[in-house]
Amino acid sequence: MNTEISGFLRSLRWREVPHYITGFLTLFGSRQAVLKPCAGLLVNSGAWQGLLKCVVPAGVTLVGTHSLSGATTEVAPVNGSKNPAAGSINTSFSWFFSTQGAQRAKSFTVSALPAGLTYTYGSPVSSITGRPTAAGSFNITIKGWENSNRTGASTPLYTLKLNVAAPPPVITEVSTGGVFGAGASVNLSVTATGAGLTYQWRRDGVAIAGATSSQYLIPAFASDLAGTYTVVVAGSGGAVTSDPIVLQFLAPPVITSLSPGGAFPSGTKVDLAVAATGTGLTYQWKKEGVDLPEATAATYSIAALTAESAGTYTVVVSSGTATVTSAPIVLAVKPAFDIWRERFWSGSADLSDPAISGALGDPDRDGLENVLEYVLELNPSTINPDSIGDLIPDPADPAFLLMSVPLDPLATDVVVQWQRSVDLGGDRWVIVPENDPEYQVSRLPGAMSIRFPKALGAGFFRLRATLN
Repeated sequence: MNTEISGFLRSLRWREVPHYITGFLTLFGSRQAVLKPCAGLLVNSGAWQGLLKCVVPAGVTLVGTHSLSGATTEVAPVNGSKNPAAGSINTSFSWFFSTQGAQRAKSFTVSALPAGLTYTYGSPVSSITGRPTAAGSFNITIKGWENSNRTGASTPLYTLKLNVAAPPPVITEVSTGGVFGAGASVNLSVTATGAGLTYQWRRDGVAIAGATSSQYLIPAFASDLAGTYTVVVAGSGGAVTSDPIVLQFLAPPVITSLSPGGAFPSGTKVDLAVAATGTGLTYQWKKEGVDLPEATAATYSIAALTAESAGTYTVVVSSGTATVTSAPIVLAVKPAFDIWRERFWSGSADLSDPAISGALGDPDRDGLENVLEYVLELNPSTINPDSIGDLIPDPADPAFLLMSVPLDPLATDVVVQWQRSVDLGGDRWVIVPENDPEYQVSRLPGAMSIRFPKALGAGFFRLRATLN
């Protein structure tokens, strides 16, 4: 039995066409689609203008083109999925969808999937999953099909808008804090992964002008630079702030005493010392700014000052990274005779008068020139005895005579020689050489002696001193 239906077409607005048309409408039964011929006549009357009359078999439901059986079937997100959807590069992404309507789609066409994502069919829920590998905005299109081989009637085209963002930066390493002294060099750094990275260092939450690289150098730490440092690392996927880096200031030691410098005779033993307050103190002595090996105590000794060891000395006292450098200690080698002269005539005009304070001067008129009084450790302003020593039998061997005279051990700038005479004649004094086979001459630190056999007979001896 055929049934004439026309009400379905009331909603269609056909243009007036003055001729007959023949078309095919897609008709669906309960299991498969068939095509039925439909001959129609355009009617031009009132509200039914453009009415198409058509006869179809009874029991068959007519549905609009591109629709599945029953009411119109559409693709829709399910299980909490949203459209638009958001994801991140290399981050797990899942989006679930199905069809809404009396009949379920048996297959889908999914197009324009970003790299890293795949489509999986499921009944009743299908999915798009994976880890997108590129950032951007993507329009993924989905169409459901009546048959499992993507044939037959289809749903309207559905578009999923997916925004894939680059992941935020990841900080993999950042400097640690610590305690630093005045002048210490502090280098802060951060290592991060991400695209298009920029950096901004902050102290106590305030951006530091110009501190916009992965490293921030404080060349000379000070108390006003102590605080909590962070670095904000930003990239195309967002920004992240590092863990705090706490920098603390350690007050430097305080030097309370220090050896003075001065001019000393060559060969003088010089002891330098420093005293300071602080905790865990360490020391490093320097000469002309260069570390002295093993000079790491509060004292430093120079066994015998020479022209080579003279110079400018300092000591660096440290407490942790806090350091302080002493004032310079200047050591100079000065002729011992000049130091001796200054001891007696300092502040007097006589110091610049060689007739009084010079090597050959004899201000006390005792017959001993200044250079001899100097080497014998005598006072040039006091008359001294005529004799400076006596010949005595050698305690070790009475067959020998011995004369010993004390000398200033620091008088290394004077040549001292024994002279002998048999009758005190002014022109008959002869120098006794140190290698004389009969007269044994020796000079030890602080003394000079002469020794000879008694059999050589009596004689007279004197010392001759010559300034180098």
